[in-house]
Amino acid sequence: MELQITARHFDLIDPIKDFAEEKVKILHRYFNHITNAHLILTPVKQGYQAELTVSGKQAYLFAKANGDSLNIAIESVTSKIERQLKEKKERLRKVNKHSKKRQMPPGM
Repeated sequence: MELQITARHFDLIDPIKDFAEEKVKILHRYFNHITNAHLILTPVKQGYQAELTVSGKQAYLFAKANGDSLNIAIESVTSKIERQLKEKKERLRKVNKHSKKRQMPPGM
């Protein structure tokens, strides 16, 4: 998975970058087909804003979250994407389950 981190209007320090990489890499556990992730960190009046776009095979997901610190904003946005990935995976399972039932000949 390719991860791109953009810090708008401030310089990103290594501990925050490492923390963000850890959190985003965990998402691969929930959906194997993730190919790209783009994290945008922006300071706002009430703290920080994190935007995360995840794309891959049969998935293009986006989430936005605010927090008092960068760590809180990153954790919040990754948990939102995690929830979306779980829902996406469940929908794909249901579709595949129903399509297999339709393909089977009657009487089996």
